[in-house]
Amino acid sequence: MSRHTIAALAALALVAACDKESTIAQNIPGGVAFVSVANATATPVKVYNGTTLVSTANIPNASWQTTCVRLAPGSQTITFKSTGDSILATTGAASVAEGGRYVAILTTNAGVSTASIVPDNFTTLTPNNYGVRIVNATGGAGDFYLTAAAASALNSTNLVGTLQPGDMSPSNGTYTTHRADTAFVRMYNVGNTTTQQGSINLASSALTTNTTWTMGATAIFTRDALNKIVAYTIGQCGY
Repeated sequence: MSRHTIAALAALALVAACDKESTIAQNIPGGVAFVSVANATATPVKVYNGTTLVSTANIPNASWQTTCVRLAPGSQTITFKSTGDSILATTGAASVAEGGRYVAILTTNAGVSTASIVPDNFTTLTPNNYGVRIVNATGGAGDFYLTAAAASALNSTNLVGTLQPGDMSPSNGTYTTHRADTAFVRMYNVGNTTTQQGSINLASSALTTNTTWTMGATAIFTRDALNKIVAYTIGQCGY
């Protein structure tokens, strides 16, 4: 093989490597913020940023869009509409940063819809722990316990007490840290410890390949179309 041939092959290899690196770098888009969108109501919705439709399809009740909504950095709002294009709620203006991650959630209480954008501030975790935040979109206040199993004894040290309808705990976008062997989130009416209203096992929740449930999960308790309390989790959306 001649020296010229070897040089040509080396140049081609270098170009291929550069192209590969460019492809890898482009897997995470720049110049945008990433928003997970959750519908914690009993009816399907569409999602807009201004007048631009940003949901990839109608988001079913008690569900979320696993593909990120991409927003330009700066002050932004998200509007939730019915499938018939009636405005249900618009978030307050939120300042979003390039590369930042956020969650936009629609809830309904007593027929009034509310939307908000909160940051995804993951907790720094030590081994055998997980991060969680809880959203109460059931329409009534509740006590939320974290236990080792579906029928474990309730422990007040792992309690999010009297979470009002439409509220999130923690409310600032952070996550509380708990032991990984207490992964069942169980809802009771305030002050009641005998009749469970709903539950979810975070360890068996389907999130995305971007995150695992131990990194940080948002557990949303809401009602389905039959007015039954259901719970689901959301993680970080995919690019």
